[in-house]
Amino acid sequence: MDINNIKVTPLLGGFKRIGKFPIDLYSVFSTKNELLAYLTSEHSTAYLGQLISVVEENKVYYISNQENLIEVAKYSDIESIN
Repeated sequence: MDINNIKVTPLLGGFKRIGKFPIDLYSVFSTKNELLAYLTSEHSTAYLGQLISVVEENKVYYISNQENLIEVAKYSDIESIN
């Protein structure tokens, strides 16, 4: 496949948030155990570069190219948006 000939079609209309929740169902988990269960599930849709929040730990993780979780932030490190 020649990647130079791939046509890119912009998403019509994009996404519009309708509530105070993530658009991606699998971007926020209550506990680290829930996150690990998602990652090891045969139906997981985890992808390289995905950012995932774990509420219980107040942390944000990045899925690296070795399929490892890398902690990239703690909520206490991030300025409040309120």
